[in-house]
Amino acid sequence: MAAHHNPNNLRNDDAHVREAVRFGLVVAVLGVAFLVVAAVWVSTCDGATADTAWRNHETWWAWQGAGWFLLTLMLLVLTMSMPALAGPAVFGG
Repeated sequence: MAAHHNPNNLRNDDAHVREAVRFGLVVAVLGVAFLVVAAVWVSTCDGATADTAWRNHETWWAWQGAGWFLLTLMLLVLTMSMPALAGPAVFGG
């Protein structure tokens, strides 16, 4: 049976739409602000920071390994949580 939409709930729907739009705008403004701050911060750096890491003979491979480990762990958690997130409509049962 199809759900009937009650016209009296329109005000409630408008409130939810306003909340969603407000949330989206706040997140977008915060993202743009972060990018502006990052750009200003990076513009104050002198020289190439990547070259100094190689000249100091730091162990970059350990950081790269940690990054790959965390990426793999994130994908594992995401894969394991997909049935719970998507629900029975996608995975059945």
